[in-house]
Amino acid sequence: MNKGSIKFFKSFFAATEPLLEGLIQNVCNELGQPEKADEMISKFLANDKKKFTKILNQKSNTNRRRKTPYSMFLADKDALTKLKEKFPECNLSELNKKKGEYWRNVVKQTPEIMAMYQQRADEANAGKKEAEQKPLEIVEEVKEEKTKKSRTKKNKQ
Repeated sequence: MNKGSIKFFKSFFAATEPLLEGLIQNVCNELGQPEKADEMISKFLANDKKKFTKILNQKSNTNRRRKTPYSMFLADKDALTKLKEKFPECNLSELNKKKGEYWRNVVKQTPEIMAMYQQRADEANAGKKEAEQKPLEIVEEVKEEKTKKSRTKKNKQ
């Protein structure tokens, strides 16, 4: 298997681990032995739990750029529809140029509109800050004892 497929399977199993834990708990409850659920989970899933939590923690939004008022303006569909109404003969690339001119000449010069886009950017970045401040889940690693094979030299004389 190549590295890409290994990474895919690791992320797949990391994403399905909560489902597997719930399944094991439900099976133990159906069999009338809910006290053995933790034992079964540790027996069948604990060996890879540290790897799974690492993969899940890597999928946070920390790699994304911070939102700016300009990026929020560019994502605003209302501004694009207003420009389409004002300039119906323009194609998309010309509308994007007009959008940039509108940003420089109108939005930056109007504090109320600028404050609205700044507020949207702050709200979008608030979710990112919470994700950054979330502590990583620490899981004890189950170590398997490995036996060392002794090497013996065979001297033939």
